[in-house]
Amino acid sequence: PMPITVRGIDASYQHVITTPHSDAVYALYWQGQDNSAQSQVKWQLLGQTLESGFFNYMRTEKQLGYIVMAGYNAKFTVPGIFFMIQSPVANADQLHPMVIEWRKQQLAALTAISDADFAQHKAAVMQSLQEKAKTSEQEATEYWYELAMGFAKFDYQEQLEAALSALDKTQWIAFIEALQQETQPAQLLI
Repeated sequence: PMPITVRGIDASYQHVITTPHSDAVYALYWQGQDNSAQSQVKWQLLGQTLESGFFNYMRTEKQLGYIVMAGYNAKFTVPGIFFMIQSPVANADQLHPMVIEWRKQQLAALTAISDADFAQHKAAVMQSLQEKAKTSEQEATEYWYELAMGFAKFDYQEQLEAALSALDKTQWIAFIEALQQETQPAQLLI
């Protein structure tokens, strides 16, 4: 087993893992506070709005890593955003403040999202939600997931689609503004 150190950082947890190569891996999971369908689609929409900008800024502009990604990621139905950078030029302690500052700037910019951009991102999330399983194995996995999470009516996708359809720009901006006010966001840093 690899040695893991856990220390509290602004109400988050950091795990430091020693590796035999020189590249650093930065992984941050920023977790939502509830798993309602409304919360799920807000976080999915947030992930949709952040993914290409994170890649462009960290990989293309700053050239901080080979692998750079950000996007929606739910853990046991609790929504969140996952940020990851594999970097040959910066370690996790150097990358963390850059990611947090970028996230802060993006949240501020999203409070002024245009109607057209909001509609485009919302449509992309809806398309993703409506995508059907391509194999019977994927379909069975989706059913088992719904059963495991207590959705015995097998209508979770429909709940998400309805929540997204009902979400308007004003509600979503209120969600973004609430995230901006968080002084101790739930997050895990590796």
